[in-house]
Amino acid sequence: MNFSWLRPDGSYINGIGARTPGAVKFMELWDKSSELITMGTTKRYGGKQEHEKDKIRKGAQMGVLNCWHPDIEEFITAKQTPGRLTKFNLSVGITNGFMEAVGNNESWNLRFPDTKFVNYKSEWKGDLDAWEAKGYPVNVYKKIKARELWETIMLSTYNRNEPGVLFLDLANKLNTIPNSETIQTSNPCGEIMMSTGVCNLGSVNLVKFVRIDPVTREVSFDYEEFSSTVGTAVRFLDNINSISTTPLPEYDKSLKEKRRIGLGVMGLGSVHLMLGIRYGSDASIEFVRQLFQCKSESELMASSGLGKEKGSFELFDKDKYFKTEWWANLKINPRIRSDIEATGCMRNSHRSANAPTGNTSILAGIVSGGIEPVFLKEYTRWSIVTDNDKRKLLKKGVEFPDTTKTEWFETKVFKFIKKGGEQILKGTFDGVNYEIDTNRGLTKGTEVVDYGWKWRLDNLTEKEHNSTPIDRFATTEELGVNDHIDVLKVVSHYTDMNSSKTVNLASEYPYKDFKDLYMDG
Repeated sequence: MNFSWLRPDGSYINGIGARTPGAVKFMELWDKSSELITMGTTKRYGGKQEHEKDKIRKGAQMGVLNCWHPDIEEFITAKQTPGRLTKFNLSVGITNGFMEAVGNNESWNLRFPDTKFVNYKSEWKGDLDAWEAKGYPVNVYKKIKARELWETIMLSTYNRNEPGVLFLDLANKLNTIPNSETIQTSNPCGEIMMSTGVCNLGSVNLVKFVRIDPVTREVSFDYEEFSSTVGTAVRFLDNINSISTTPLPEYDKSLKEKRRIGLGVMGLGSVHLMLGIRYGSDASIEFVRQLFQCKSESELMASSGLGKEKGSFELFDKDKYFKTEWWANLKINPRIRSDIEATGCMRNSHRSANAPTGNTSILAGIVSGGIEPVFLKEYTRWSIVTDNDKRKLLKKGVEFPDTTKTEWFETKVFKFIKKGGEQILKGTFDGVNYEIDTNRGLTKGTEVVDYGWKWRLDNLTEKEHNSTPIDRFATTEELGVNDHIDVLKVVSHYTDMNSSKTVNLASEYPYKDFKDLYMDG
């Protein structure tokens, strides 16, 4: 949710004769709700039920506050207070006007609509641009230097990894349906940017399309089979829209009007290992370009065909859709572009998004997540222990603190150690290594090998494997910043929503260079 529609801290509310504590304080209501709903328990009354889950899905929310809101300074540093807004990812909503003010070292007004204005109650929906465009009054709460606010964001992100930034004007400019919605936020991982609706996500596992020629022993990628699978996936996800129920009427309305789907990939890093291509290299960029152009063209053709077969999404306007900035700049085959325009149909307003696919990648055989490079070829994976497994440990006499109740103590099995500069509890029981930290609670370690690396060792002879230079098997910590950014630029062009992508930086990465990443990107 974008919380910018809420009145700033200290504003008077005539209806109750009191003042509001502000947008950031109200976010704690959502935070606590998520904590309680996903808390679970180690107790079980009445025995396990037929459809009972061993693990409740982790709560995740995206909280956005726009750069003009008077509470923005509190918002930026909110999570620096331990235990505050722990169920939220936070991002600042950035506008073009603010970035111009940063570039020109100009003043910036923190402002909010005049709540006493006669149209406030009926028309204020959180869109300040629309409000000011009508000439409606605003109150300036504080005037600051735009660069000072930007510096606050950068310092917090550099030191604490939060908040992120959402370039909202750019998101709306490149939206496929800019005349039908105003984007104000995203889902928790950022790959779906929309006004409201549901995340209908799926991922194609790229490792399934790598082939070895039995004669030449050449390793290649099967684009024909990949294109066919993408078409099937589009139909599959569109069918999900047709059979799904939604918890709110607003979601149901959005689903029917737009039929949004988000098809992504996983295993991109693993495929690089299989093909012997260094992630982010010239060969990598060309492979990624060919791959995602194929994906984009296949998605568009499939959605166009479904539109002709079943009908286009309700808000589809042929004349407007094919005159958007997104469509005009999309680098696809001219023949495919002409065929789609001639068909004049489109089943889904949006088709593509690249999610992190953390647990999904593990389920698929330890492939790399989403569009990321391989993190490590072999590593220990730490996963949260389910409530069911916690009960089993307790029955065996293994005592451990419950971090949800702020418990923190040593036991016979668990002892304090330092890890990454933080204190954790570590212990071993029945040959399994366990760790406890205050964020994730009880976790267990499992030794895993990346699919792509294992594939090479299992399918190539020692001579074939060793013929590929070792530097082509670079993992995350061996890659440079530009390796990540260059891949993301290509993927972003062919993705009509957004992509979740991590750019890994060394702890000693210079602050100035860090800030330049935001300005140059």
